[in-house]
Parts: sequence; structure tokens; C-alpha cells
Amino acid sequence: MQQTNHIPQHHFIVLVHGLDGETQDFTSFKENLTKCWESQVSKLESKHHLHILVSKYNEKRKTRDGIDMVALRLRAEIDRFFHRQILMPHRSTVSVQHKVKFSLMGYSLGGLIIRGAVGILFHEPSEVLNYEIKQYLQPTSFMTICSPHLGVRRASNVTQLMFDIYLNNMTGKTGKQLNLNDKPIHKLVQLSDPNSNSFRAIKLFPYKTLFAPSNNDVLVPLESALLIETNNYPVPVSNVPNMFVVGYSNFAAEYHDLFKPYENSSVEYQKLMKEPQRSSDHVSPYFYNQFQHTNTTKIMLHNLQQLNWRKIVVEICVPSKMAVLSARVHMIPLNTAYLNNNKFKNNQASLKCMALISSILSKDHLQVRELISPNQSK
Repeated sequence: MQQTNHIPQHHFIVLVHGLDGETQDFTSFKENLTKCWESQVSKLESKHHLHILVSKYNEKRKTRDGIDMVALRLRAEIDRFFHRQILMPHRSTVSVQHKVKFSLMGYSLGGLIIRGAVGILFHEPSEVLNYEIKQYLQPTSFMTICSPHLGVRRASNVTQLMFDIYLNNMTGKTGKQLNLNDKPIHKLVQLSDPNSNSFRAIKLFPYKTLFAPSNNDVLVPLESALLIETNNYPVPVSNVPNMFVVGYSNFAAEYHDLFKPYENSSVEYQKLMKEPQRSSDHVSPYFYNQFQHTNTTKIMLHNLQQLNWRKIVVEICVPSKMAVLSARVHMIPLNTAYLNNNKFKNNQASLKCMALISSILSKDHLQVRELISPNQSK
């Protein structure tokens, strides 16, 4: 297996927003990713072309149509973008022999959407093209940000009851799937089945990453976003907008320097810099409610943990309790469109999150070796 420096390498990254989201949610992040990418490739002798698709086929209320339909539309969008923006303009440098490095990043619900879409992309025929683009793709990085892989159920209380009512009645089929109220078979259970197309497709990606804030995400619990049983991280006490990495795991040594600018140097924080641990000596509040023990959720957790994820836990500090209740912590990592017209736009925490995520995605693409067809290698 050899790298060929004389042929430009193409890189294709797909960004997918969350429930009721829009393309503008990725405006700031796309700018950050592009700058980070240009900074890294400028040091290389070989040429690298970056193609970014910010999904627009499922904006706003279309995300409520159920993960199945939304994933199907995303797959069609990926097919069309690849054909029109990558293969047709670059036929001389894109081929089955010289593949395009391919990655997906999903924010919030977008993480579940890309899990569904890759299963369709790699294991089902295209409905919009007369060929399969997977033959041109080299799976590279699969990343989710604040995504509810186990759903959004929490220990039963008044807040959760109100959230349940909203999801079940105001967000269509998708809301019921997120709350595990879809019948007869839960969609999230299907996606976590090791024999499913989704599960098998994700295994093709050498880099699989989960990113989540340690606390105060009122929309997605850390246990669901990070695939752990218990959240042992302390609640942030600072009211100065900021972000610190408080845990990361399963990253190769060459990635460790990427985290250093975001670590808190205090002794207290150094004690937290450890791999997120699973606890089996008690039942986490996340896995219990007053009506039933959520055995279904534990089965999903067990299955998904087999995928050998890299994990990043960050502490996001916000100025007030109201900022927590208004879901700012969930939106800060990507500086989403909802923050554009208020004091949280481009805050320190958002800028740090976007810089870290961009550096990891870029390194994934430049780190993995190009796969060359046997008849092309020497």
C-alpha cells in the first residue's frame, strides 16, 4: 500500500444538523473547518482538495418525518453532491483506484441521521444514480456532537414529563423515536443492532468519535451522547463563558497535542483528565424511571459500545442558570444559528469547541493512508 503524491487527494465531509435545524447552523463551523484545513494542508507537498456538503434536504420541520425518511433523503443528497460537485468536475483525479476520503459529522439528531444514512449508502442501491458512489469512497471519520444515541429519556420528574409531552405530540415521528415511544419496534434499537446495515457501515470508518459536554445539556444526557452508564463529572461552577477538555479516550498518541490548548492546568482539573468510566455497582438515574427499568436502553448501550469509539468530554461554562435552561450548552459547541442574534454568538466556549473539532477532523483525513487499488500499487 503506497501513497501517491503526484495525484491530488480529494476529501469529502458531510455535515448534518439536528431536529428542526437548518444549514445556517453550520455557518461558523464550516468557516472554522476550512481555515483549519487550509492551515494544515499548506504544510504538505501533496495537493488536497476539500469538499464540504452542509445538508439542506431536511431543514426544519422535515426532520420530524422519522429517522428512516430523513436518512433516505440525506443519502440522495450525498449521491447528487458527489456526482455533480466531485466526480464530474474531477474525473481525472477521482476514480475507483484513487478514492475520495469520506467523513460524516452529525450534530444532535444529525448523529442519528448519519447512522441511518451510512447504512443505506453502503448497503442499499441508489435511487438517484445509476451507479454506487461507495466504490469511490474511502470511509475515514464518523463523528457525532451532542447526539442522543440512546434516546432522550431521563429519570422521571416534572421536567421530563413536559419534555415527553412535547416530543410525543409536537415533533412528529422523529420525536416518538427519540423518546422510545415508536412501536412496534424502536428505530433506535434497530440502528444499534450489530447485524443492521447501519452498524456494519459504521464499522468501516477507522475513526469514530463521540463529543459531548459533561453537564448542563438539558436536551441530551451525557450518558446518551457518550455511551456511558454514569455521569461522574462535576457540574461546572464558573459563570465565565469558556470550554475545557475534562476527558478524552481511545485517541492515538499523535492526537494528544491537539487537546493541550484546551486543558485546565489546575490540579483539580488534572485529576479529571482520565478515560470516562462505566460504573456497574449501581443503577444510574438515566437507566431508571418510575414506570420501568429501561432494559432496552442498556441493550443499545452494550451493542454500541462495541464500535470502539473515541470519546471527548468538555466542560462548557455559561453565565447563568437561565442559559442552561434555555439549552445554550447544547448549541454552543457549533455556535448554531440560534445563537446568532444574542450575546452567546462567537463566545469563547464556541470558538474553542469548533477549533478542537476542526483540528481532529482535519487530522483524521490527513492521517489515514490513501487506499490504492492493487492494480495501481507497485
